[in-house]
Amino acid sequence: MDVVCPEGDDWREEISSVAVYSLGGGTLCTGWMTNNARQDGTPYFMTANHCGINSGNAASLVVYWNFETSVCGGTPDGSLAQSQTGSTFLSDYGSSDFTLVELDATPNAAFNVYYAGWDVRGATPPGAVGIHHPQGDEKAI
Repeated sequence: MDVVCPEGDDWREEISSVAVYSLGGGTLCTGWMTNNARQDGTPYFMTANHCGINSGNAASLVVYWNFETSVCGGTPDGSLAQSQTGSTFLSDYGSSDFTLVELDATPNAAFNVYYAGWDVRGATPPGAVGIHHPQGDEKAI
């Protein structure tokens, strides 16, 4: 389902934290901006370990923000114009399939990127949602 569809209405902030990225070429995987406990705006970007970012290629990371269709169920027309390049590898762990990098710069404020976070209260959420770029296509929920 396209993220611009009504099904995404309850997740607008989280949707704007998600980006597609590439390493040395075509679109590759999905990642998201993640906040830290200090909430200081450090540009941490998290993705799946199986996507292959490591200390040798993190500098070539290109992140594309807001790659999504303009109309629910419409023709794919997302733009890759809102982008930034470069990151520093920080950590990964294959068993839990995560990689964390720090982007070389804070995303441009005009991109309206949201820093996703977590809740440490211990409450069980009523549900979950997945936001990603299936096969590198425009963002879906």
